[in-house]
Amino acid sequence: EIRLNSVHGSGSEFIITMPFKVSATINENMNGAQPVLAIKPCLRILLVEDAPLNQLVATELMKKWLVEPQVELAENGKEALEKIQKATYDVVLMDVRMPIMDGLEATRRIRNMESAYFKTVPIVGLTANVIHHQMEECMEAGMNGFISKPIRQEEFLQILAKQIPA
Repeated sequence: EIRLNSVHGSGSEFIITMPFKVSATINENMNGAQPVLAIKPCLRILLVEDAPLNQLVATELMKKWLVEPQVELAENGKEALEKIQKATYDVVLMDVRMPIMDGLEATRRIRNMESAYFKTVPIVGLTANVIHHQMEECMEAGMNGFISKPIRQEEFLQILAKQIPA
């Protein structure tokens, strides 16, 4: 649909509405252009982060970058374990370093739970220290990947597209 609002001497406004189907794919055949990415709407996300400011920033970024994300918060690994046993999520974003129970221990415990869901739910580490040693720790604990802080849109969307089934 294309609409035009024009006022002589003031200018014109063009409004274009285009429907698109949403999928979890990355188009990487764009000859060096930015990848096009669409993630399914209404993702259920468990954000495990101890710092209130980081919770706020990450939640606002997800609302900006995703279609109607449903973000639930946990302040530490212990709280994440309680929440993941009561609800299912499309992805868990897990801070690596937290008090009470860190993200590595929480991930190991989730992976050791009985149901197949706990063995397969995507868990993505959030870390300010993207060093080789910490990346290995994340993978050994059972995480599916990691995102560096501060969170960058392209990296965030690409890791989600890889982890979330279409």
